[in-house]
Amino acid sequence: MRKLSILLFILFFSNFLYSQSIIGSITGAEQNKEYNIAIKKNNIVVANILSQKGNFTYNNEITAGNYTLEIYDKSTLLKKKNISLASKENRLIVDLSKEVEEVVIQSNKFIDLRADRLVFSLANSPFKDGFNSFEVLKKVPFLIVNDDKVSIVGKGDMIFTINDKRVNYSEQELIEYLKTIPSENIDKIEVITNPPTKYDSYGNGGVVNIKLKRPKDDLGLILSSSYIQRTHPNYSNNINFNYTKNKVSLNVNANYLKNQLQNDYRYFLTDSNDFFKQSSVERSQINNDKLSSSLNFNYKLNKNTDIGLLYDFFYSTTDNTTDKRIFQSAGSSIEDNSKYSNNSVKNVLNLYSDIKIDTLGSKISLLANYINNNADDSNDLGNYLYNNNNDQKNNIYAFQGDLTLVRKKVDYNAGFNINRFTNDIINDSNQGSNIFNYRELIYNTYFDVDLTINEKFSLKGGLKYENWTRNINDIKINNNYLFPTLNLSYKLNKKNSFTLSYSKRLVKPYLSYLNPYRNYTTENSYFTGNPYLNAYTVNNIDFRYAYNSVLFFNLYSNFNKDVYGSITKFEGDGREVRTYDNYYSSSVYGTSISYFYRKIKWFDSQLYYNLYYVDSDVRSDFQSKNGFVNVLYADSNFYLKKDKSTFLSLSYFISLPYKAVNNENRTNASFSASFKTNLIKDLLTLSIAASDIFKQQGEKRTTYFSNADKQSYYRYNDFRRVSITLTYKIGKRKNSKRIDSNDRIEGQ
Repeated sequence: MRKLSILLFILFFSNFLYSQSIIGSITGAEQNKEYNIAIKKNNIVVANILSQKGNFTYNNEITAGNYTLEIYDKSTLLKKKNISLASKENRLIVDLSKEVEEVVIQSNKFIDLRADRLVFSLANSPFKDGFNSFEVLKKVPFLIVNDDKVSIVGKGDMIFTINDKRVNYSEQELIEYLKTIPSENIDKIEVITNPPTKYDSYGNGGVVNIKLKRPKDDLGLILSSSYIQRTHPNYSNNINFNYTKNKVSLNVNANYLKNQLQNDYRYFLTDSNDFFKQSSVERSQINNDKLSSSLNFNYKLNKNTDIGLLYDFFYSTTDNTTDKRIFQSAGSSIEDNSKYSNNSVKNVLNLYSDIKIDTLGSKISLLANYINNNADDSNDLGNYLYNNNNDQKNNIYAFQGDLTLVRKKVDYNAGFNINRFTNDIINDSNQGSNIFNYRELIYNTYFDVDLTINEKFSLKGGLKYENWTRNINDIKINNNYLFPTLNLSYKLNKKNSFTLSYSKRLVKPYLSYLNPYRNYTTENSYFTGNPYLNAYTVNNIDFRYAYNSVLFFNLYSNFNKDVYGSITKFEGDGREVRTYDNYYSSSVYGTSISYFYRKIKWFDSQLYYNLYYVDSDVRSDFQSKNGFVNVLYADSNFYLKKDKSTFLSLSYFISLPYKAVNNENRTNASFSASFKTNLIKDLLTLSIAASDIFKQQGEKRTTYFSNADKQSYYRYNDFRRVSITLTYKIGKRKNSKRIDSNDRIEGQ
């Protein structure tokens, strides 16, 4: 107890060993010019000072110790110098007539592998302007980006965060939101394959964290308009307005999107002798209009405290017409068409406060969040006298607190999150009414430590406790979980580094996966959820080697217990039933290698290859299919101007045929190209992009049942497209802030 008291005394007493003042002068400077001076500790800014006529003073609290001083002319680094501050008065003289002592970042190095994440720096990349964040994600290593999904190769469901705060959107809302963030606003993108405990425990696919820039005083406007040609034309228009002055910053964003999509679906069922049993052909025409807007207000209460408000609004209307025909072995066929419509309104209100508690970067973050979502939909079948209407209302109330203590060699992080989720669906159809009430309460608390042992060794580890209580139509389920994480990092030298990590994650089902009511798509086919569907756990182990930030090698495995998934089965009367169930467990063992070529000024390229083996154990009504998965990704950029403002980019992705769980999957591929140039420097940008040019991205697989039946499946969701985007910009846009919260409304 005595040792613990001494440790706590030393830990907190260190905050009071302050420097009293800094008085400095800059020689070799232009006397009438203002220079920005940053004092940093471990690459963290602890003081910003503005020089006047070559002199500067700083009288706020800074702990005595070693620091780095940097002098900037606007954004240009003029001088970098190591300094040592005493406990009382400090006098500094900096000579600008000498060259910069140290180069901070090489202009062609914008990819870096760290202990638990890969960092893609936009400021040093050719994609820093003229794009949106969704397009930039396609250039980030380890990510597979389709029009309807973003994922990390070899992993499953993942979460998105903006400035370390989770985005509270469904998957489709997320993609549309990402398209509204200009690349000019992005500082870096982090692919966190083994997230620390402070992040939501949901999903086994890791975290993608987008860090936005923090601009100084400005008044900015960014206008963007896109024409997108798929099977049918689509349009998108976006406006961003930003005002930042002294203690106040305000950002207003509005986006309108008009989508027209054509989706095709086919399946073919045969028996053990390959005799035809049943088949289906389905085509959907989807018209979707979306209007979204956001308002972000931030006020700097004092030098240590920021408070803010964020409000998001979404309005969406969808009309879906589907023609379907089922062929049966007796020679008969069933033709039907369905009309589905949906209107939804979503409101997100977020209040936040960040409080600095010392000059090293320690802080307290408090966030409160309210989400309201109202939707109504209807589904009518043409030949089959069936109609179905749903009225859905759900609310999320969340509160989160985080504490970060930064010390010389160790950082401490602790926090909690309380999340209350209520959902009510009242269903009325001519087949009978249905009420689906869902209540959920999640409480979690975490603690982790980031320890720098010496120049070569570092350790990051933590533990999260979570209680998850849910009530589904008076079916009450209560679970408790512990989620440990551990990252070990070793730097052999400047060019060689190694990391070893472990984490445990939890994948929770979306609401539509739980609703047991039948929604018919034809007279003989329907979709139903499963109220007894369980979340499943994932244990991840990763070992990585990095050489000179150009070559990355990875060995990994993950172990999945009682995994749920979408299944199609057939009842005795030949009815097709689509539902979800926990029907298999799997183990994955894999390796990947990435190489980045950066030796020619007018050309660079990245190659990524992933090979993994899936060993699965499925329940008795399916056949296990184990096998190797091969994924290859290549991306190349050809720069047509020295400043890289004009370039052509080509990328190709291919997943070769493989067996996994109870399926055989055929080749899935996509070839894309993009071109970008400045029509008016720093004002008007043109970008042209084509995706899935050869229409290879369709999902094709065969499912095997225990009775030797086989079902061949094909789905294509109108991925092939060409887009033309004009972006007009004046100034920059302030970043948005989001809360880490639970939102599983996807799939409705």
